[in-house]
Amino acid sequence: MYFGKSYSRYISYNGLNIYSKSLVEIPAPQYYVFYNGTDKADDRTILNLSDAFKVPVTEGTFEWTAIMLNINYGKNKELMDKCRPLQEYSIFIKTIREYTEQGMVIEDAVNRAIEDCIQNGVLAKYLISHKSEVIEMCITEYNEEETMAAIAAEAHAEGKAEGKAEGKVELLIQLVKNDVLSVSEAAKMMNMSENIFADLL
Repeated sequence: MYFGKSYSRYISYNGLNIYSKSLVEIPAPQYYVFYNGTDKADDRTILNLSDAFKVPVTEGTFEWTAIMLNINYGKNKELMDKCRPLQEYSIFIKTIREYTEQGMVIEDAVNRAIEDCIQNGVLAKYLISHKSEVIEMCITEYNEEETMAAIAAEAHAEGKAEGKAEGKVELLIQLVKNDVLSVSEAAKMMNMSENIFADLL
C-alpha cells in the first residue's frame, strides 16, 4: 500500500500520463525494513510478499521483495559503521532496554537513557531538541509492545483451555456412546443441559 501511494504521488508530481500508449518510466524501487524488535533476527533477511499468499503460486504472480535489516545494537556492524545516526539510535534503544531490565518503569528508563545519551554525545542534538516527542514515542511503542505480548499470552491460554474443554467433551461423548455414562451424568460434568449435550452425540 505504501509502495502504491508513493508511485501515485510520483506520477502526479511529475505530471506523467499513465494512459499514454508509450512506456511511462518510473524509478526502480528499493524497499527496506529496519528491525529493532526483541525477537532473534539475522542481520539481513529477505521478505517476499508471496510468502503471505494463501495458495502458493509459481508463475504469473505479482512478487514484492523487501530487505529487512536488523538495527539492534551489535548487529549489521558494517552498516552501523557507515551510518553514525543509525548506530547511535541502536545505542539509545539498547540503553532504554537495559534500564527496563533493571526494573525501571518505562518512563524513568526513557528519561534516564536520554540523559545518558546526551551526556555521551549519542543523538545529543536531536534528543535535546525533541526530548518530549522522543519520550512520548518510546513510551507509546513500549506500551503497544507490552499490550500485544499480553494479548498473545492471553489468547494462548484461552486456546489451551478451549482445547482441554473440547478434549473433555469428546471423551464424555465416547463414554456415553459406550454406555459407561448416561447423557444426564455427562451433561452435568460439562455444566450444560441434557438436550444440548444430546445434540453433540
